[in-house]
Amino acid sequence: MAFIDFKESLNILKNIELSKMQTVEVEIIESLGYVLADDIVANENSPSEPTSAMDGYAFIYDDG
Repeated sequence: MAFIDFKESLNILKNIELSKMQTVEVEIIESLGYVLADDIVANENSPSEPTSAMDGYAFIYDDG
């Protein structure tokens, strides 16, 4: 496989012409290959309280 120069790849990307974008609503199961048009924001945090059960806190203790 032949690689192209970085500057050449940037030139290719700059010259891509995109067709007019449109949004459609699809079920999540049918969404493969689509690009998300809006951010998804959760209604609430999960877990709802700060927790360190799986965060892996560690400390060094020296008694001497």
